[in-house]
Amino acid sequence: MASFLPQEIVDAVLICLDPDKDRPALQSCAMVCREWNSVVRPHLFREITVNGEDDVYSLLDLLEDAPGIGLVVQDLIVKGGTVYGGPFFLELVAESLPSVLPNLTSLTWSWLTLTHYSPPISTHLLNFNKVTHLRVRWCTCPVQTLWAYISALPSLQELSISDHQSFRKRSDDRVTGEISPTSRLTALVLIRSQRIRTFLELVTGSPWVQSIQSLTTIAHDWTSLWVSDILLAIGPSLIHLDLILRVYYSIQAHPDRLDLNANTNLRDLTLRVFAIDDNLIHTIISRLTLEHLRSLHIHIDHFHESHLDPFRGVLNSLPGRQARLPSLRIVKFFANPECYDEMLLSLQQDMDEFNAGGRSLTVALVPGLQTS
Repeated sequence: MASFLPQEIVDAVLICLDPDKDRPALQSCAMVCREWNSVVRPHLFREITVNGEDDVYSLLDLLEDAPGIGLVVQDLIVKGGTVYGGPFFLELVAESLPSVLPNLTSLTWSWLTLTHYSPPISTHLLNFNKVTHLRVRWCTCPVQTLWAYISALPSLQELSISDHQSFRKRSDDRVTGEISPTSRLTALVLIRSQRIRTFLELVTGSPWVQSIQSLTTIAHDWTSLWVSDILLAIGPSLIHLDLILRVYYSIQAHPDRLDLNANTNLRDLTLRVFAIDDNLIHTIISRLTLEHLRSLHIHIDHFHESHLDPFRGVLNSLPGRQARLPSLRIVKFFANPECYDEMLLSLQQDMDEFNAGGRSLTVALVPGLQTS
């Protein structure tokens, strides 16, 4: 009877199942009938993880018996560790898997220790010609080596690099010649990478960086300078910026930091802070002269009653900016629900004055604790 169920019902069931958490349920669905098996297979094998060379050989054996599975794999997680995770492991993956996973669009490199540059890896990575998204997490690798491998992916559009142990310099890094990426990167995520400025020095001025339209990054007291370098390197192509702020001193002492005005086409700006600092946010907002900015989202964690006055101060700083930000239409404050009602009442009272004079700017308070 299951084979006679309408396709929309089958899809509704499968969309609620997670390939990781609900794998037994998906496997059961695949055994119901041949029709369900063909529908479930893309969900069941959409993401595959290989943990070392043995997993790669096992996967190759599986795909030899059932080559159709390789056609539905979209996301490959290459995970190393203390035993596996060296250059040979990545070379084996890059050499053997592109041909059997032809529709792969996403790669994750996790816990790899790439001690030196291996030219064959770059050569084989060229065969991942449909991969548009690369995540690099907890990898130890010379900066130039990582840059060479990233540049080898011909269709890369989104790059995510996270965790502060991602990079280290090595004197035996053997990358020679100019590295010229063929892809055009459009989205970049840089989180907790202490040495990312070194990486930026390799790519600053490259058309590969100047095509980035979306950036998510974090600014500490000690990293705000290289965040400014990122923004300057990207320039006017940037449209969406999600900035996590952990800056409590340096932006006040050095007002040239975190200058967004080089990104003249920025349309959507999100600022995330742990606790509201009206001076910090006001410093950033007051320096904006962006003509195309249309939305400003301010996420405030750990918001409580003592922050009402600073909140009002930030709100009151916005009307004066309206003339300089003609396209700004939406400002959202995300706050702790515990004080939502009180803040909403305060906001409604202030908005009567805020909208006086025919201003069209909309300010909203959104309940819910937003973790940065």
